[in-house]
Amino acid sequence: MSEVIDLLKYSQVKWSFLEKMFVQAPEVKKELGVKAEEFVKHDEMMKKILKNGLKTPNLREFCKEKGLINTLTELKHAFDD
Repeated sequence: MSEVIDLLKYSQVKWSFLEKMFVQAPEVKKELGVKAEEFVKHDEMMKKILKNGLKTPNLREFCKEKGLINTLTELKHAFDD
């Protein structure tokens, strides 16, 4: 459970920073091309996780969601690139 929480916190901080660059700054989006396209996929993944968190107010149940830790690990690596 703590690993999921740590990955979620880390990914959310990185995502919120990158979202400002890729979503709110069209000129950056144009310059980074492929990276911006990749971010769209990761942005959707992150938003889905956050929406699921809202639907599942019990933290223990949320952390046990199938595939969540793998998705968060993938996002962590993607956001670090």
